[in-house]
Amino acid sequence: MTVVVSRALAVLCLGAALSGCVAADVPRDPDRELARCVEAWEEAKEEQAQPKDRGEVPDPTHLQGRFERLALEFPEHEGTLYANAVVASDTGQPVKAQQYLDRLFQRQPVHPEGAVLRARLAVHDGNLPFARRLLERQVTLVPDHPGLREALAGVLFLDGDLRAARAELVIAARLGAPAWRVAYHLGLVAEGLGELDEAARHYQAAVEKNPSHEPARARLIGLSARRS
Repeated sequence: MTVVVSRALAVLCLGAALSGCVAADVPRDPDRELARCVEAWEEAKEEQAQPKDRGEVPDPTHLQGRFERLALEFPEHEGTLYANAVVASDTGQPVKAQQYLDRLFQRQPVHPEGAVLRARLAVHDGNLPFARRLLERQVTLVPDHPGLREALAGVLFLDGDLRAARAELVIAARLGAPAWRVAYHLGLVAEGLGELDEAARHYQAAVEKNPSHEPARARLIGLSARRS
C-alpha cells in the first residue's frame, strides 16, 4: 500500500497555480516558487516515463537542487519542506527525506501526508512499531483522512493485525478512498485470514473498478487455481 509521489507533489502547486501575477519587485512568494519547481519536476518525470523521441531522456533528479535551494530560502515553509521530503524519497535518499520530515513536524505536528510518507520510510527500514504509533496518533488527530486510514491499514496488515486492518479499510472506503484500491487490499486481508471466497469477491470488484490493475487480476487467477 503505497503513497503516489507524483500526485502528492501535484497537490502542492494547486493553490499557487490559481494565484495572479505580481510585480517583479515584490518579494518572492514561496507558494509560487514551489509551484514552478513542482511543474518542472512533473514535466521531467512525464518525459522520462514517456520520451517523445529516442534522444536523451531528461533525468528529473537534476531538479532536486531547485527544491533544496527553495528550502534554504524559505526554511519555515511547510509545503517546501514536504516537497523536499517527497523528492528525496523519490530519488532514493530516505535519510534526507526523514530530515525534511523532522523539520516539517517540528513546525506542524499534524500533517497527514507527511505522516504517511514517514511511515512508509519506517516500514522500509523494518520499523513497524514506529510506523504504527505515528499513524495511530495522526488518525486520532485527523480521523477523517482516507489516506491515513489506508496507510494505517497497510501497517496493521504487515504487523499481522488483519482484522484491525480490515476495519481501517472499511473506514477509508467510507471516507472516499479509491474503491478499487480498497477492494484489492480487502482481498489481501481476506486471503490472509483464509477467507478465499471473500478474497475472490474483493479481487473481482477491484478488477471491475480498475481493469488495468494487474495485481488484482493475478491474485484472482491464483485463487481460482487454488480453489479448483
